[in-house]
Amino acid sequence: MNTVQFWLARLGLDSALRQQADQIAAVCADKVSTRLNRVTPMASRDEARGYVRARAATVINRRVAAARSVNPRFRQQLVEMVSDRIIERFAPQMLSHQATPDRRAA
Repeated sequence: MNTVQFWLARLGLDSALRQQADQIAAVCADKVSTRLNRVTPMASRDEARGYVRARAATVINRRVAAARSVNPRFRQQLVEMVSDRIIERFAPQMLSHQATPDRRAA
């Protein structure tokens, strides 16, 4: 737990930010989906996560900036929370589904 998370939890703001992150992620999902529409499956989990994060960044930053109820001190934390939710939603769809060969003991 980092310092910001500690103080958010201490002040009772963590659940409010989580709820707002869920709402913003739901609103951003269609636009992010459009940006990812023609992407072929990536080779690895990290590549897929990075690609989703890069393609969703503009959409997420604009939506968080438009949310007037967000305290500027917590804006970056909210951006990170929304990004995580978007990645959780879209990255698994981008993973390559190549079968890995069975390894056998020699």
